[in-house]
Amino acid sequence: MNESINTLVAGIEYKVQKLCNYNESLKNEIEHLKKQIVELKKDIDNKQEYINTLEEKNKTIKLAKTIENKRELTETKLMINKLVREIDECIIMLNK
Repeated sequence: MNESINTLVAGIEYKVQKLCNYNESLKNEIEHLKKQIVELKKDIDNKQEYINTLEEKNKTIKLAKTIENKRELTETKLMINKLVREIDECIIMLNK
């Protein structure tokens, strides 16, 4: 009877140790995934900034082409007004 209790206790200790090891590996994996999330968020921010830069360049090119054609003078004026409003908004934000 004493042997069977010792066997049961040893089995329980083994299973508890196994669970502790599994828990530790899950904690490590969570930490790794958290770091990966931070890196991916930085990557998203960088890509969004790049997209914004490209959009601004695109606007500039469109504006230059519009001015070059001179046929679309009204559209050019509207784009210039829009850019001026955006600059004004930026100035307002900077003054806050």
